[in-house]
Amino acid sequence: MRRKHLAKNPACFGIGMIFFTTVGAYLQDYVGWQASFIATFFIVLLATLVLGWGLPETCTTRHPLGCQHLWTKYRQYLCQRRFMCCCLLHIISGAQLNAFTTLGPFFIQSSLGYKAVTYAHCMVAMGGAYVVGAICHISYLYRYSAKSVQTNTLGLMALCALIFLWHSTTHPMTLTSL
Repeated sequence: MRRKHLAKNPACFGIGMIFFTTVGAYLQDYVGWQASFIATFFIVLLATLVLGWGLPETCTTRHPLGCQHLWTKYRQYLCQRRFMCCCLLHIISGAQLNAFTTLGPFFIQSSLGYKAVTYAHCMVAMGGAYVVGAICHISYLYRYSAKSVQTNTLGLMALCALIFLWHSTTHPMTLTSL
């Protein structure tokens, strides 16, 4: 049951990456570059209101808030090496994705001379690949153990990183090399 719910998060993230990048590119192209940031502000404000008042409380029992209890729990989490490695990998990949989606349209416009809508078309392909990858990853979790999936995924990520590094160093700066 938990695996089914885990599949929804990356798939929704990929769909959001496709949809909002496309909307942002069209806003930037037809309204101006500030429109994307203004739209993001209102989306975050709306999400905060919906989450703050629309979601029910999930914890039915109230616990007293004590600093000693929190520090003990945090120490247990921070001392686990695998947990910290996963957190670091998540932070790095999230930062890379945020930097690419924020700076990508400006880079494509200024350096390569394309419109922001062209970047949106690239993001449709990238988001589609992200959704397919998330679905495949979850389907592998149903068939194989989590440890073997983790080992194979890290190997596949390293192989893809080497291929992309080779491609970026041997090909000139074009839209396909991004």
